[in-house]
Amino acid sequence: MFHSRESLKSSLIQFIAPHGKIQKAFVSLRVPKKLLDYKLSGAVAHVSTEGLEHWLDLCGTPAALTSKDLQFALRERVRADGTVETALQTEELEAIAAKLELMSCKKVCLNLLHSATNPVHLNAATKFFSEKGIEVFAPANTDNPHEVTRWTQNALNATLSGVFADLKKDVYAGLEAALDKNDIHFLDASGELFQDETGKEISSQFAASTALGLWNKASGKDVLYLGLEYFTLISPTRWAAQWNSCWGPVEVRHLKVKKSGRPAHAGNRPEHL
Repeated sequence: MFHSRESLKSSLIQFIAPHGKIQKAFVSLRVPKKLLDYKLSGAVAHVSTEGLEHWLDLCGTPAALTSKDLQFALRERVRADGTVETALQTEELEAIAAKLELMSCKKVCLNLLHSATNPVHLNAATKFFSEKGIEVFAPANTDNPHEVTRWTQNALNATLSGVFADLKKDVYAGLEAALDKNDIHFLDASGELFQDETGKEISSQFAASTALGLWNKASGKDVLYLGLEYFTLISPTRWAAQWNSCWGPVEVRHLKVKKSGRPAHAGNRPEHL
């Protein structure tokens, strides 16, 4: 339950007040898509391998995840087999850090080519910016060979990180009278629980549908969720490896769902995820 005219913290306090102490809380957080815009969620610098620094523009993103002034290139190169072709230069990192300080930017999203095969440059850049007090976002270390799906996930996680962290703080504050913080768990798209881990922002967008689907897994039948914004058909036994979002393909394992507008919204087409 969340009333948009009230804060999340206030809504939670009102909701749990009649129940007193509770044992556990399992939370799915979903951030509105409109907040996936740096103008609303805060600036994040994007640092990529030279020649790929404008990859976000090529994806044709509907909402800007960063500004042109915060897109940087590094003259480094790791080949597909993991060998280093062009070594990373600390001087380039120093120059970027100086510009970020001038622009008061405290977040950087790193997307370096073939870093999943050999993360030597990614690790060095992460260490450098972290020591400068800059929050660093790096792609998940998976076996996925498709760079764009990993990079898009990383970019979206970085954009949502501030809003997501604020929502988590509101949840903790709203529930603190009823249970200990260690008994509050958040759900991601794969059905796993987490607490303080980062990099779960986009995965959490599918947490509610995953919870409903897994709850009905034993029956093997699809679940129809009749929401206020749209209807969702959830498959409890079929999984998707990526989300075909309007920002491009995103690596995120989730139960397959089909969304459509409510009947009152004539002409809306189903959205396959």
